[in-house]
Amino acid sequence: ACLSTSAGGSFAAGVCAQLCGSTVWVPLDIVKQRLQLGRQVHTEQSFSGSLDAFRCILHQEGVRGLYRGFLVNQAVWAPFNGCYFMIYEKSKRLCIDAGYEDGHDNLEPAAQVCCGGSAGIIAATLTNPLDVLKTRVQVARASPEMFPYTGALQAARHLLEHEGAVAWMDGAVARVMWLTPRLTIVVAVYENIKSWSKS
Repeated sequence: ACLSTSAGGSFAAGVCAQLCGSTVWVPLDIVKQRLQLGRQVHTEQSFSGSLDAFRCILHQEGVRGLYRGFLVNQAVWAPFNGCYFMIYEKSKRLCIDAGYEDGHDNLEPAAQVCCGGSAGIIAATLTNPLDVLKTRVQVARASPEMFPYTGALQAARHLLEHEGAVAWMDGAVARVMWLTPRLTIVVAVYENIKSWSKS
C-alpha cells in the first residue's frame, strides 16, 4: 500500500507541476511550432521572428490562439510528467534498496543517470502518440489545406485514415533523445542540491 501511495503521489506531483508550467509553456510551444512550420511548408502566415509570431497570433486569433490545443497539451505533458516522476522514484527506490547509494539515500552517479534515463525513455515513448496529435492540432490553423481539421478527434481520424497507425510514433526517437538527457541532468542537479542542502 505504501509503494502504491508513493507512486500515486509522485504521479500527482508531476501532473500538478505540468499544469502550473503549461500556462507559460503552451503559448511558447505554439509560437515555436508556427515558426518551424513556416520554414518547412507554405503557410498562410509568415513571421519575422518569435515576437512577431506572438503578436500576430494574439492579434489574429486572440488569447485563445496562444492556447490552441491546451487540453491536448495537458493530455501529452501531464501523463508524461506523471509517468516520468513515478518511474524515476520507483527506479530510485529499487537502486537504494539494492545498495547503490551513499548510506544517506543519495544515489551513486551511475545509478542516478540510469534512473533518470530509463524514466525519460519510457515516459517519452509511451506519450509520443499524444505528442503527435497535439502538434497536429496546434499547427492546423497555419495551413488548413494541409491540416484539414479543427479538433483532436478530427485530427486523430485524419491521421489514421491518411497515414496509418505507424504515424503515431513519428519522431519518437528524436523525442526520446531530446527529453531524456535534459531531464536526466535536471533531476541529477536537483537531487545533488537537495543532498547538499541537508548536509
